[in-house]
Amino acid sequence: MSPTRSRSTGGGRAPTTGSFACSPASTASAAPRPTRSRCPPATPAVDLGCGTGANLRHLRDRVGPTGTVVGVDLTPGMLARAESRVERAGWQNVHLVPG
Repeated sequence: MSPTRSRSTGGGRAPTTGSFACSPASTASAAPRPTRSRCPPATPAVDLGCGTGANLRHLRDRVGPTGTVVGVDLTPGMLARAESRVERAGWQNVHLVPG
């Protein structure tokens, strides 16, 4: 999928663009669904396959200091590098998980 096109997963789940997803605060609401170009402040965002965490800054900028960013990666070495990036930046709202 092109990084500039988004697709809706339906069923009340957040739309995804590439490996990013922004989850609306309430999936039952009729509010417009966020896309890569617009994540409402304080909205949780997930980076699947976050690798070294190079995109975490961009997601954090989009959700703001009250939002939450979760980076997920299968490779322990990549998560370790992402963790170093998060610690150096002092991001309290960015969390990394294996998966």
